[in-house]
This record gives sequence, structure tokens and C-alpha cells, in this order.
Amino acid sequence: MDYGKVFRRFRQYLRLSQRDFASLIGISQTSISLLESGKTAPTVETMARLAKMFNISVSTLYILALEVKCLTRKEREAIQYNYRLVQDILWFIACP
Repeated sequence: MDYGKVFRRFRQYLRLSQRDFASLIGISQTSISLLESGKTAPTVETMARLAKMFNISVSTLYILALEVKCLTRKEREAIQYNYRLVQDILWFIACP
């Protein structure tokens, strides 16, 4: 699992420095740096704070960490393409 990439992406989404993001979720800048570099894993408490901040479940963060590490870019693109294709087919069926 790569929680570091998940934390980095959330931080970058908010356009915050490591220091500001760390302050926002109640941990040190050093902790964020270690998390993002993959040298340490987040505590359950830290995961809960991040989940609450984005109004998502901790299990969603867990899934995001799995997806970030397990899927290649090509696989993600294939999934996105197939998802859009299914949406188009369903729209066509539902709206004759």
C-alpha cells in the first residue's frame, strides 16, 4: 500500500505545503515528509482526520492506497475508457 502517494495527492489538490497540510491534519511536517516518501505509515488517527477532512471513509483511503500502487497508468486509462463506454451504452439504452 502506498499511503504516501495518497497523502501527497490530497495535499497537492489543496495546493498546500507539507508544513501547512501537516498543521491542518494535526501532525508534524516531518511526519508528512516521512509519509509521502513511504518511510512510515499513517496512524489510524491520522487516516481518520484525513478522511473526515474530505468527507470520505477510512476504507476509501485504504482503497485509494491500493489503487495507486497496484494499477499502472495504462490499466487506469483502460478502466476509465471502459467506464465511459458503459456509461454511453447505458445512456443509449435508457434514452431511445
